[in-house]
Amino acid sequence: MPSSRPSRSTTTTPSTHETAGHRVSTTRTAVARRTPLVLVAVLSVALLVVLYAIAVRTAAGQRIDEAALTGRSQDFVLMEAITRALHSVSISSLVIATGAIVALALVQHRARTAVGVVAVVLGANLTTQFLKDTLGRPFFAIPGTHSHVASFPSGHSTVAMSLALALVLAVPARRRVPAGITGVAYAVVVGVATLASAWHRPSDVLGAFLVSLAWAAVVGAWLARPRTAPAPRITPTTAVLVDQLVIVIAALFVLAAVAMVVDVMRDASLADLEVGRAYVAALLAIGAGAAGTLAVLLAGLRGTELDA
Repeated sequence: MPSSRPSRSTTTTPSTHETAGHRVSTTRTAVARRTPLVLVAVLSVALLVVLYAIAVRTAAGQRIDEAALTGRSQDFVLMEAITRALHSVSISSLVIATGAIVALALVQHRARTAVGVVAVVLGANLTTQFLKDTLGRPFFAIPGTHSHVASFPSGHSTVAMSLALALVLAVPARRRVPAGITGVAYAVVVGVATLASAWHRPSDVLGAFLVSLAWAAVVGAWLARPRTAPAPRITPTTAVLVDQLVIVIAALFVLAAVAMVVDVMRDASLADLEVGRAYVAALLAIGAGAAGTLAVLLAGLRGTELDA
């Protein structure tokens, strides 16, 4: 009898310590995964404030934006073609694309990710509409100003970039780079189109990218938390289906971008296009801003499997 009591004590104590240690380790890992994404969100908001303060609230910033608009092609046929192409970015296309990305998350049994996808798209676009209705644009009497209407950030660019970043969150970690590139390429085409049609200024497009990045980072930080229950196992058949869905959605982004370009160039000739250096610089800035948006989000994610 006396010999049996110590053995009970030795078997109970380690299991308690192991459980406590596992909880502490899990908490620290979750915090470590969320911290970079939280920093990305804070940085995005800070850059958005700085961009608005300089590009919209100062005369020098407005001159730079207006120079880019002045340098674009003034061909009427081209403007009509670009406007027609931009109409493809509608509420219905937004709902369809969001639904496809949500379906991708649900196929992987990632219900929280499906909710996160909706949060990114809905949150980014509602934020953009709120900012456009709230933020003012001071009048500096700059010669050649195309419009004095407040347009920061761009709604069309927010639609495209929010979908691209939502896709990055929804796909498996190993597919983030190719999926992100296709989605961001579409966002670049839409952003350039809004500039070429004079619907928006360069700063409006970059502001839209930052709004989308902030929402994607916040949602990514939320999804980086461990599940309260074990994640369901993904069978090989499901994994193949997920890869096929990723390819289909990525292809849709590419086809949408190509369709816009083809639709525009069908009515325009490259030989007839005359653009200024400020406009070309704005195009490069939009491309660099889109690439930087994707790179920063991927760096914040650091290969972490979300909702796992």
